[in-house]
Amino acid sequence: MENLKELVLILSKHKIKAVETLNTGLPKSSKLLALYNGICDKKFLTDEDALENLYPEGNGKMAYDKLKSRLQNRLINTIFFIDINKPAFNEYQKAYYNCSKNWAATRVLAGRGASSPSVALAKKTLVIAQKYEFTQITLDLLRLLRSKVAFLKNSKEFMTYNELTRKYTKILNAELKAEEYKNMLMLDYENCDIEQYLKELEELSREVNSYNFTFDHYRIKVTHALKTDQYVQAKIHCKEAIEFVKSRTHTQNKTFLLFLYQHLMLCCTQLKEYTQGREAVEEALKLIEDQKGTNNWFTLQHSFFIICLHSNQLNKAEEIFHATYNHPRLGSMYQELIETWKTNEAYLNFFIKIGKIKPNPKFQLRKFRLSKFVNEVPKFSNDKRGANINILIIQILFLLQQKKYDNVIDRVESLNMYCSRYLRNDDTLRSNCFIKMLLQIPKAHFNKMAVERKVRRYKEKLLSSPLEIAKQTNSIEIEIIPYEQLWDYVIGSLDNKFHYLK
Repeated sequence: MENLKELVLILSKHKIKAVETLNTGLPKSSKLLALYNGICDKKFLTDEDALENLYPEGNGKMAYDKLKSRLQNRLINTIFFIDINKPAFNEYQKAYYNCSKNWAATRVLAGRGASSPSVALAKKTLVIAQKYEFTQITLDLLRLLRSKVAFLKNSKEFMTYNELTRKYTKILNAELKAEEYKNMLMLDYENCDIEQYLKELEELSREVNSYNFTFDHYRIKVTHALKTDQYVQAKIHCKEAIEFVKSRTHTQNKTFLLFLYQHLMLCCTQLKEYTQGREAVEEALKLIEDQKGTNNWFTLQHSFFIICLHSNQLNKAEEIFHATYNHPRLGSMYQELIETWKTNEAYLNFFIKIGKIKPNPKFQLRKFRLSKFVNEVPKFSNDKRGANINILIIQILFLLQQKKYDNVIDRVESLNMYCSRYLRNDDTLRSNCFIKMLLQIPKAHFNKMAVERKVRRYKEKLLSSPLEIAKQTNSIEIEIIPYEQLWDYVIGSLDNKFHYLK
């Protein structure tokens, strides 16, 4: 069912109505159309839903499997009739789809013995593939042309295509090497020989500067710099890569630019260069201003929200929150993203509660209940990387602000267990320090001065460490609010009395 759902999503998005589409030669009562429409309208979310609706009499499993296969074949055929002249496609995408379609047609023609038309189409497609740096398509077309001119005993053209084939073989091998190392880093960074990878890629970069190779080379350099807390170096890599992408006018890739701007924002946040960080996010949002409600948009809005909190622009953060949280498509996003914005909501309500934000009357903030928030977020016992530490902390902040010290003790005990089980000093040092600071509060009987004395050594270590990134693949999650700033709010919620609880 998942394969069909993705194909239907692509085709329904582009409103496909062409040759070999679903309605060609089919009656309106066709089960094939019923299955397509059911998936398109989200009536059928699972195979069981579709089977029960289309074959209510039972025993229709075999017929349903055949129906799915027929639908998938029609959908795949229809992919080739997507209208790429619509505004949704940029120049690069149009070129890619045209080249891919022509390349497939070239191979089919050559396979059927239509030598002349296959060569003519290959030559025409080769010009576009080279211009837009589609290396794999370029190489395959060159190999075909080299074979054809060799058969025709055309030595001059053979030499031309042979030299180009060697050139693009070298480029493709470099691209495959960079792609391999990028994927290995995503799979298991800790066990990668990153220094050796970078050494090899640096040597290759002296001879190869294709878009795909450089793309992956920079991704690896940025990822490594961030993983090793080299934020100045990561920022340099991001800026160099952005300039590289902008210099390749025919191959500009929004996805790569989004990656770079978002990681540039992260570097600037770590370095407390908030103006540059905000500019990076705003540039990224410009790239997808026609894509509100997509995963990329929600993620960038989160980055914007974070940098506003870090730079103490709390009212701007409130504005961003409402523009994002009230978007009708948030509820259909993946669960981790929804939970991120529920956590943002909790922090926003906390700042309102302690008077750091004066609510803007034009925004309607729903009534926040801590108990409901706890039930809506994931189970912390499953979070073995510490990425959800912000969720644990906000609960304690609320309880301290409400003077519910008995509840604080209960939560702190759970936090202590969580800390000892899941947080390691090597990649969650700041979280570890901050949690140990929170653990001192009940030990000091909630007395402000006593707490300050007990946390001194942890606070010094915290202040000497950089902001923390959640150690997850492709994650740029950081502290929603720097722990130093959060600690000021914690201390502000305490008084100079000793609270001895039973």
